[in-house]
Amino acid sequence: MRVLLYEHLSGGGLASQALPPALLREGLAMRHALLRDLLDLPETTVWLCHDSRLPPPTPCPNLTLISIAQPPLPQTFERILKQVDAAWLIAPESNGILAQLSQWVLDHGKRLLGSPPDIVALCSDKYRTANQLARHGIAVVPTQSLDTTECVPLGQWIVKPNAGVGGAATYRVDHQHYPALRTKLMSEAPKEHYLVQPYREGSPASLSALFAHGSVVDLSYNRMHVTFLPNQVHIEAITVNAPSPHRLRHRTLLQRIAHAMPTLWGYVGIDLIENEETAEVLEINPRLTLSYCGLRAALGVNVAEWVLRLDQEETLRLPDQGRSVRVAAHNETYQAISYDA
Repeated sequence: MRVLLYEHLSGGGLASQALPPALLREGLAMRHALLRDLLDLPETTVWLCHDSRLPPPTPCPNLTLISIAQPPLPQTFERILKQVDAAWLIAPESNGILAQLSQWVLDHGKRLLGSPPDIVALCSDKYRTANQLARHGIAVVPTQSLDTTECVPLGQWIVKPNAGVGGAATYRVDHQHYPALRTKLMSEAPKEHYLVQPYREGSPASLSALFAHGSVVDLSYNRMHVTFLPNQVHIEAITVNAPSPHRLRHRTLLQRIAHAMPTLWGYVGIDLIENEETAEVLEINPRLTLSYCGLRAALGVNVAEWVLRLDQEETLRLPDQGRSVRVAAHNETYQAISYDA
């Protein structure tokens, strides 16, 4: 099988712009992990889009490098897609990027190794996602629109873009300073749709899972190590496949999400805030997340191979033994550091 691997930041999607360092590091980390997994599969060749300004990956026989000097246009993708059988996309949901790229793949009759454009568009809108999940009785962090919320009750609040990515432009503010922040944001970016959510005490976490046709395979529970900067949530590290006493609760939650969004397909990451009593969903990422970088070391399986087999009539089961893996940011790259749970 010939697979196109396109990661938006390192693959030329911003070829005419400056590359944001933090998001680029994450993109390269996910690309490297997925590229390794795909290249390890027999009879699989990878066509990799690559921003010509970046150092190229190490050459190998089953890798075709496509150097991109200008942002890919539909015509560029058309030429590439004619030469492959399937495409695996890693791109932001914001600005409709991932949904549009996914539609291009389907328009050319190629296999899309991810969720279809309609569910990607839904998940790119955090407000709509929260409402969709709530309608199915799934606990979500209460979500309001900034432009209709003039004041908030006592306590601390999170203000973030409705279609943001990477924790940028995310603020934690107390109730008395909320009106000033609201005025500032609405004057600076009146077209940007911001959300308001109560700040929850608890553990930031995520779930990695594989979805297909209303079913779900639970891969891992991941503990997020985050800090709040003045206008950003910064992920310092992720403990992939972390121990948790609430795995049954997590699996039940995943099954309910699969029922609420039956067209989710492939690898999906779900961000949570949880405590002993409950787990509330923050957002759903219908694409690879940084946790993927530690999955192979944690589970001992090639998750990319599982994704390629999702449409086959078989049951995918995780090994009984696994370990925790810490994916940490160090200098210019993300490193997976393994340790037994």
